[in-house]
Amino acid sequence: MSFTDNAEQPNQITVQKSHVIIDDGISCHNKKESNSTLSQKSTQSRTSNDNDNENTVVIPDVDGRRAWIVLGGFVLINLFVGVMQDYYIRNNIFPDSNLFSHLTFIGMTYEVLFMFNIFIVNILYPFIHFKLLLVFGILFMTGGLALSSIVNSVWQLYFTYGLLCGIGNSLMCTVGYHLLPKWFDKYHNTAIGIFTAAVPFGGSILPLIANKSNDVFGHQWTFRILAIMFFSSSLIGLPLVTNRKKLSQQETEGKHKIRNIFDFSLLKNLNLIMWIIIGPIYIYSMYITFTFIPSFATSIGLDDVKGALGVTVLCATSIIGSVLDGALADKIGAINTFIACMAIASSTVFLVWMFVHNVATLMIFCVLHGLVYQCYFSVITSVLITIVGVEKYAAALGFRSFVIVVGILGPFAATHLESNNITKEPYFYSRIIVGAGYAICSLLAFVIKIRTNTNLLAKV
Repeated sequence: MSFTDNAEQPNQITVQKSHVIIDDGISCHNKKESNSTLSQKSTQSRTSNDNDNENTVVIPDVDGRRAWIVLGGFVLINLFVGVMQDYYIRNNIFPDSNLFSHLTFIGMTYEVLFMFNIFIVNILYPFIHFKLLLVFGILFMTGGLALSSIVNSVWQLYFTYGLLCGIGNSLMCTVGYHLLPKWFDKYHNTAIGIFTAAVPFGGSILPLIANKSNDVFGHQWTFRILAIMFFSSSLIGLPLVTNRKKLSQQETEGKHKIRNIFDFSLLKNLNLIMWIIIGPIYIYSMYITFTFIPSFATSIGLDDVKGALGVTVLCATSIIGSVLDGALADKIGAINTFIACMAIASSTVFLVWMFVHNVATLMIFCVLHGLVYQCYFSVITSVLITIVGVEKYAAALGFRSFVIVVGILGPFAATHLESNNITKEPYFYSRIIVGAGYAICSLLAFVIKIRTNTNLLAKV
């Protein structure tokens, strides 16, 4: 063998190795190609890879640092959302013999519009950029709080708080329900629990802020300050909220199709039907509890302040409960956690609330109940994805939001029932219905679990 042959062979081997590394899918028969052809293809491959690297968009990791930043943005946007029922009552802002009833109905108006508008916004979401929806939500909420500073009648609060704030919050929450599942996997339920906890956190601290502010500035400037605080925190949070990846043209065209928004084939899914049924039953029970605690406290001889304190304690513990429920769901499964929490919620009603006759036992009930009763909102997105998959999640969310509005009517029905209660102690039937409602939710969720996985110990 000549010196020339020995010199050329390493070059040939080097070119072939380079070629194999760059074009990993090339088969072995390409080894017979000439050195010049291989070198040319190697150069073209490197050029192609360089161009691809320039056009490549780096997608952030799920559960990564960027995901928690996005969650922080949502928390800041929803931080100062809440109603100050106790503040209105104790300071007698609106002299009205039915003030408590009006404030209850204002809160229900807010919730009805909130739930129903999630259904509407879910339809609009594919056609409107999520940042624009957030901006509209922030403006509605800020406007509602600011206008509340100039109202001189409780009826005007139906518009300023019930209508404007209800619509604004629905816009912000719908975006959260769509974006957060894209950012989290391992900590999906924990993230939704933190997101959910932002609202009761605002409801807990707002009365404290309002009381301090009212002593110095008066109640009108109190609302202006709250509007400024909400708007400021939202401006900080808004830039932090981003989508995890930019949709391709095919994905964009797909999400704009009406059949992907109204996918009626989902109604053939029995598990989804049962989960949709759980929604209004749960909301029915939850709102009876939340709405009737102040009036129940009065009925057992406590004053209005103690009743309002019960609501505050319920909200405060639900902050912790929402996060803990979400973290537990990430460990043992969303459906498993919901089954357990609803069973505990039912037990707190039958074993504690039925025997409450003083402020101490009322606070015990509010603490125990507050830790579990918000579980539905912590696991809702995870359960829907488990039942229908990621592709049909948006359509399932829309069906659920439309039906759940029925549950808001719970306090109306309970009030009518209690008006005919002349033999039992006050709110006896309401408490029975609440406890039974939570138990039914737990039972239906257990059926969904068995239909999903017959192994009782499986993480579902």
